[in-house]
Amino acid sequence: VTISVTALAVTMAGQTRELGRASGLVGAGALTLMTVPRDALGADEMLAFTYVGSDGTRSGDIFAPKPYKTYDLAPSGLTHTAMFNKGAWSLTISATALAHYVSVESNLPGRFSDNAFHLFPGHPATITFTPQDPGQTPAFTLRDLYSATTA
Repeated sequence: VTISVTALAVTMAGQTRELGRASGLVGAGALTLMTVPRDALGADEMLAFTYVGSDGTRSGDIFAPKPYKTYDLAPSGLTHTAMFNKGAWSLTISATALAHYVSVESNLPGRFSDNAFHLFPGHPATITFTPQDPGQTPAFTLRDLYSATTA
């Protein structure tokens, strides 16, 4: 699979600046496609990276070079919309600032397709909640690292 990687510096407000791009053919073993020097990041920045594979795989993550408690996290402004379709709820979640470890909870038993992810402003995420009993309407609660560390 050919992988294309983009490295970005990201502020707590969610502003990004590109640090570099690389691509390469990845087989069964690990491959270093890019190295980002620590001094490429400002004091208030984290490293974000995204990758796209020739097989359609898309993903990314964030690396905090310092403990999260040393960053001035911004209120994430999390919101969501929910629609029920064919036995499952589709939730579209948005943020107004960088949201770390976004978690969705339901007051009813069920299964989420994803949870505890990072969310950038302007890049909503859609996840699915499949309730154990599709006849009931769940209430959803959104949390993130900022909301978990403030009173």
